Amino acid sequence: ILGNVLGWATIRKTWEEGLSRDDDYEFLFLHPEDWATYVGKATYRVGRFASLRAALAGRAAAKEAIRRGCRKLIVGSFHYAALLPSTSGVRYYIHGDATPRQLETLGYSQREPKPRNLSGLVQSAIRASYHIVYERAFRRLGRDGHHFLCWSSWCAGGLVDDYGIPSDHITVLPPAVDTNYWTPSTERDLSQPLQVLFI
Repeated sequence: ILGNVLGWATIRKTWEEGLSRDDDYEFLFLHPEDWATYVGKATYRVGRFASLRAALAGRAAAKEAIRRGCRKLIVGSFHYAALLPSTSGVRYYIHGDATPRQLETLGYSQREPKPRNLSGLVQSAIRASYHIVYERAFRRLGRDGHHFLCWSSWCAGGLVDDYGIPSDHITVLPPAVDTNYWTPSTERDLSQPLQVLFI
């Protein structure tokens, strides 16, 4: 279950091209944006509720995968994990770069609502409810034996410290890089300062 947002588009392309050539396993790729429910699609008109949209789309895609007979589901992004259906015999592997709490500390979320008026109070209540939903979901997934695949040890530490996920349910799995495409230039002027795009 792979979305097409930000860097996940590259991961989706890499996985789909690489895993489709695997002779030992059959892979089914579902894109959450294709399985968004009417409620999820309706939130686009509001312009907010990105977490709710992602959670609803992830749930819809997971239900479709289960309906098609999949029993091991790799869920690309923690954002799709909040409402995953609990189904006997299904194992989730949730792949993510940062937990919702870590994203909050980085200032990734939308601007902080000001609870001075009714709109601010509503937004504050919605944000608090997101935290509760994600916290319960992550704790349930960890308790039920599902596995988390983290881009970094920082992300893994956030799952342990903030959500109580047992460390044996976590694997640090940095994102793959297509070294056939991303190769160092032989023409770079070494006398100039190095510019770093992403770490």
